[in-house]
Amino acid sequence: MKLSAGPSALQCSARPSQPRSAIPMGGQTPPRVGRPAARMPVATNALEIDQEVSVRQTYVSPEARKGLFATGKEQFAEVETEISGTIPSWLSGSMLVNGGGKHWAKTGKMRFREFCTEIPTDNPFDQAANVLETMGFNSKFEPVATDNASVNLIPLGDGSVLAISETKAAQYRVDPKTLQTLGQVQFDDGVQGSLTTAHPKKLPNGDFVNFSRTLPFGGFNVYTQNSSTLKRKQIAYIPDRKPEAPSWVHDIALSENHVIICETPAFFNMGVLTFGGTAQYGVVDWEPELGTRIHVVPLNGGEVKTYTAPPFFTFHFANAHEDATTGDIYVDMASYDDPDIVTDLMLDNIAAFPGKDVSKAGLRRLTIPKQGTAVTAAVPLLKNEADAGNFAEFPAINPTYAGKKNQYTWALVATRPTNLGNSLGKFDLEAGTCKVFHEEGSMPGEPVFLANPGATEEDDGVLLSTHMNSDGRSCLLVLDAKSMTVLGRASLPYSIPYRFHGTFIPN
Repeated sequence: MKLSAGPSALQCSARPSQPRSAIPMGGQTPPRVGRPAARMPVATNALEIDQEVSVRQTYVSPEARKGLFATGKEQFAEVETEISGTIPSWLSGSMLVNGGGKHWAKTGKMRFREFCTEIPTDNPFDQAANVLETMGFNSKFEPVATDNASVNLIPLGDGSVLAISETKAAQYRVDPKTLQTLGQVQFDDGVQGSLTTAHPKKLPNGDFVNFSRTLPFGGFNVYTQNSSTLKRKQIAYIPDRKPEAPSWVHDIALSENHVIICETPAFFNMGVLTFGGTAQYGVVDWEPELGTRIHVVPLNGGEVKTYTAPPFFTFHFANAHEDATTGDIYVDMASYDDPDIVTDLMLDNIAAFPGKDVSKAGLRRLTIPKQGTAVTAAVPLLKNEADAGNFAEFPAINPTYAGKKNQYTWALVATRPTNLGNSLGKFDLEAGTCKVFHEEGSMPGEPVFLANPGATEEDDGVLLSTHMNSDGRSCLLVLDAKSMTVLGRASLPYSIPYRFHGTFIPN
């Protein structure tokens, strides 16, 4: 198994092989396979972590935090990894992951901020210009290109991969074998909007559905998109309910016949976003008294139906499916009562050791009725949310069940006390239970499910996760998705900084 880290991705090509010595970055002497390896040096940055604090081992270790939140280094050459355990012989392909970071190299400016990080400047005019540039405009409101495609990776129909963030211009085709940039995506299809989500959903025919939007004084331009040409076709338009302060929508849900957009009462504070300062949560204000609007958009271009629901906050959806008898739609998501998690995810807070306990969240289900326009509060999918440490993020399913009723969901969960999601959980939605994998001092990344060849059961497969070990070294972790036990791992001689989302490309 070989792993290589590019500018914004980790590539893992899995092939049955004998364990061999690792070739680390920086010319360091590699540890020899077959005897204990010395602790590898860990990259550091400006983050100060007090290693003298005596805390429970549920916390992510100081060494792991330094690896997670240090400045990443480009690694162009493939390096051999140390293999432990048994990795299935059929697992052959590339695991690519993407994530954010600081972008100062040429401009001295931070070009994009995941989780609402403030732009560090004392000049309000620089602040305004920087935000406009991130949104895709210059000070004259002329389109410009922003290029930090740091959130997600989407396999395309032509064999390339789309690196994508939340701006229209932050979309690049990437060669999944070399990680080389193939070119920025250019749109000439007439669909308006400079912002988008980094979570297009795949349709049964292989194409995508997503939305773009303009802000302020705009709305959601919902479109389908060819997976090879990336040409878009608009199927609906939904005006923002607060045109002067749009809702922050990070993800969408997809059922068999509908796309679901949840417009929670987390609104961009345009003054803070443009001129600096701090809103309630970064650049977002929370107005729970307004509740949530849920838009159900037929994929066939039919009339959009809008519902009202109690307030909640979410980043990511797990799945959605329709009841063939009643026509009701069920939407599963990682749900919070409020956006406190946005504050938790500020860099100073996630790097703190031991830090404040991470905000509570749960895998919960919305029921959108066919009749009427009112949706009740989402209900927990566990009998006791404490079984998952009162936390759920980065939910994943067996992709065969996308848009259909599924029994199992895997997610990042918590073994408390912790200020980070530090475990992986398997949710049985029928039994209302959660099986948890946890290693002391470590932190797993987003889980990716792959079915075993010839599998007939939904959970018959493996779970892949880019895992930060407690010693500050990264590995690709391979779990049995059914039992949540370790099958094997491929360890790197260095650390891969924190990543957001990824994808597996089979050979």
